[in-house]
Amino acid sequence: MTRLVALLAVGITALVGLAAVAHGNGRADTPVGVHLTPLSSATFGSSVHADGAGVDFRTTGPTQALVTSITVDPGGTFGWHSHPGPVLVTVAKGALAEFHAEGHRCPRTTVTAGQAFVESGGEVHLARNAGSTPVELNATFLAKPGTTEFLIPQRRPRICHV
Repeated sequence: MTRLVALLAVGITALVGLAAVAHGNGRADTPVGVHLTPLSSATFGSSVHADGAGVDFRTTGPTQALVTSITVDPGGTFGWHSHPGPVLVTVAKGALAEFHAEGHRCPRTTVTAGQAFVESGGEVHLARNAGSTPVELNATFLAKPGTTEFLIPQRRPRICHV
């Protein structure tokens, strides 16, 4: 288990540090000011179905869960990216601005300390700290077993000029 978490730490650190986010002009920027620390990783061995408190959670087979702590410096950004599966995020401190292409719009959503949100797998979005204090997040990534890339660089959607 410790070896898997260490392997994931290296892979995620490399992705956060090296992932290029392509802009409309072809220029690539790397995520800046994002510090991701893997805390634990485990696999649901088979299909899971649990419900209660208004939540219905289902998997259709083995599913890897990676629990992380993330700090985003003031001005820091993940760049445009997606994930291979759903991500459950809680905001512990600060405020995170998120942008998603929706039809002909690219609305900004701000999530603040005490709030949580879910990102669907494959959903292209940008998240950044537009504030003057660090943002602290906890994120649980869900994906197929063996996944090592949890942040997948994406091109900026044409509708978004962020």
